[in-house]
Amino acid sequence: QREGGRTIPSSTLTQNTAAEVGGAISSPSTVLSLIHSTLSGNVAGSRGGGIMGTELTLENCIVAGNTAPADANLTGTVTSLGVNLVSGDPLLASRNPIVD
Repeated sequence: QREGGRTIPSSTLTQNTAAEVGGAISSPSTVLSLIHSTLSGNVAGSRGGGIMGTELTLENCIVAGNTAPADANLTGTVTSLGVNLVSGDPLLASRNPIVD
């Protein structure tokens, strides 16, 4: 965690809604770190369906499958530590499985 920032460890945030920005999290003036967390299925009316932030650090996170007219998954400057999925299908599974 950076000085003055907030950390969200090992969490799942899903099915949240915001009228304007940040469907799951709105943190416009705080450095925010997410570690081993998933944000999916969240909705914002304007931007940042998953996260609306200014300075974000993601470490082994999934921020995908969120909805907003602009910046569907997140807004802000992202520092990536580890492996992160920030777009695409958060289920990582085929919707049309191959059948033998």
